[in-house]
Amino acid sequence: MIATGTTELLRRLRSGILNPVDTAMLEQTPANQLVDELRPVYRLTFQERRIGRKWEISLARSFRAELAIRPIPEAVFVSFLLVPAYLNCLMLNIEDNYLTGISRLSRLTAWALSEPEGGLLLKSGRGFKLDKTPDGWAIKSLRKRVVKLSGEFLRVRGWRFDHLKQLVPVP
Repeated sequence: MIATGTTELLRRLRSGILNPVDTAMLEQTPANQLVDELRPVYRLTFQERRIGRKWEISLARSFRAELAIRPIPEAVFVSFLLVPAYLNCLMLNIEDNYLTGISRLSRLTAWALSEPEGGLLLKSGRGFKLDKTPDGWAIKSLRKRVVKLSGEFLRVRGWRFDHLKQLVPVP
C-alpha cells in the first residue's frame, strides 16, 4: 500500500502541482524505500538500469493491448495491429539512493517498426516531470511525443519487453 504522502504527491504530479511538502518528503525518503512502496500498485517494470551510483526505473500501473489500424498503400483493406500500451507510467531517476527526477505519463505505446533497422516507435501521452535542480525542485509539463529508437538502444538502457509475451500466448 502506498503511504498517504506518496499518494498525494502522485495526485498532485498528475495535475502538475508542485507542493513544498512533497519535495521535503522526496529529500528525506530513500529511493529504494519509495520504489518498494510504489511496486505493489505500479506492478509492471518496463525499464530498469543501474550505472554506478545512478538508477533509472520505469513503472506502469497497467498494461494492455490496443487494436490499431494501419492503412496499406494502394489496397482495399487495412491491417490491424496489436499495440502494447503502458498506462499511468512513472519514470524515476535516482542518484545515491535519492530521487533526482520523477516523470508521470498518462500512457506510453510501443509500435514495432518493420524497417530494416527495426526498433520501436514510442508514443507518449501528456504528463509532468518533477526535477531536482541546483536551485530546488522544478516541475514542467510534458507534451505528447513520438520517438523512433533502435532495439539495441532500448536494450542497453534497460528496457524490458518480456511481458509482451502476454499479448500472444506461445503454444
